[in-house]
Amino acid sequence: MKNNILMTGLMSLLLIGANQAALGGEVGTGGGGGGVTAGCQPVTSLTAKGDSKIGETGLASVQLGWAVKPCTAGQAVRVVTTITKWSTKEVVYSDENAPLNSKITAFVAVRNTYQCTVTVIDVATGAVEGTSTVYASTVPKGGV
Repeated sequence: MKNNILMTGLMSLLLIGANQAALGGEVGTGGGGGGVTAGCQPVTSLTAKGDSKIGETGLASVQLGWAVKPCTAGQAVRVVTTITKWSTKEVVYSDENAPLNSKITAFVAVRNTYQCTVTVIDVATGAVEGTSTVYASTVPKGGV
């Protein structure tokens, strides 16, 4: 029995490590190249928070904040931000020319999960330099 628990714990750690390595590799390569230095991630900060209150009728908000620093000094980049309803893939907010550092609030439907993505694109080549995604939930605490 002890060996089964130990093996289960070890397998869980291996799976977590594999998932982190896969995510790190995807982010580090910049999703398609464009001369990005291995290990460079232009999205230096990304946070999202869903806000819903019990008793509100259908309206909630997602606050999204990000910071971007180009991998190469002097590199011109374009920042694209999107908030997508996870279950339907409906884009509820999009900015094709977002600032390098900013915060926004998007008003959305309550009781949903939203995928918030920042993508950095090299202006000269059009190549994706990096992307980062976080999730925000607007399910009220207490579940009702």
